[in-house]
Amino acid sequence: MTVQRVVKVAVTDGGDAWVDGARLASEPGRSAAQARAAALRVVAEMADEGRPLRVDASEPDGTLWRLVVHGDGRVEDAAQASQRAGDPVARTVPEDYQAQRDVIVAACQAGRTAVAAVLAESLCQQAADEHGRTHPYALQARELHGVALLQDGDAAGACEAYVAAARGWAGQNRTAYQEALRRAYACWQRVDDTSGVWLGEQVVAVVRLGGEDVSDMLRAALTRLDRLRSGVSV
Repeated sequence: MTVQRVVKVAVTDGGDAWVDGARLASEPGRSAAQARAAALRVVAEMADEGRPLRVDASEPDGTLWRLVVHGDGRVEDAAQASQRAGDPVARTVPEDYQAQRDVIVAACQAGRTAVAAVLAESLCQQAADEHGRTHPYALQARELHGVALLQDGDAAGACEAYVAAARGWAGQNRTAYQEALRRAYACWQRVDDTSGVWLGEQVVAVVRLGGEDVSDMLRAALTRLDRLRSGVSV
């Protein structure tokens, strides 16, 4: 994750806000929290996709927050963002997440795959709500959901999970993207009914994100998709 220059944000109890010394248009009755949100929206507009901006935001009482603001509006604590940059595939995860993952893995190993799939889906939602859908925590949870679904006999659902993970990893971690893509493609190979066409279109779309490195997979995927569309057994 490449972070650009530091942007200074300041707000007052009266609802005024400044971004790098430029005062935002005032709004009657705006609170300090609303002013802060408005300022961070301006910073998000300044951020290029994939290149977030670091923000020093000062509160009315003098408290200083160091944040990282992404172009999609997502806001992270700067310390957490630095940890993420040093651990891009989330090998280290919060204790709460790790505990849930351990329960899910244990359920799979015990043959309680339907329960594992439900728990994994819940973890996906939690991680996405707390960190954003493209955060490594959320993407790892999505892959774990794929594992549970596949073990529960739902190859199509597993394919969807891995496609979502690959799409999220693309552009931020090449190795993780390729691994999720490989798993998505393998799951798709197990689906021959009419849903295979729709899934194939999703697989092809995410393969295209990989460029020349996955050109062989793209050709194979397009060939299989054409056969599925024509009703030829594959």
